[in-house]
Amino acid sequence: MDSKLLISIDEFCEIYADIGMDAARKIVKRPDFPKIKVGNRVKIIIKEVNNWLVEHTGEEF
Repeated sequence: MDSKLLISIDEFCEIYADIGMDAARKIVKRPDFPKIKVGNRVKIIIKEVNNWLVEHTGEEF
């Protein structure tokens, strides 16, 4: 990861290669997932993603 603060769902799937696009969309729709909306686009707050994933270890998406 470089110094980006926000990433797209496509970039999220590239960084976390084991997470496919369908699963990524389900994850991003969760209200507690670290994201913001910019216009009609969803941007993921990359700095908070690892903590969120650790907190949700063992859950199925």
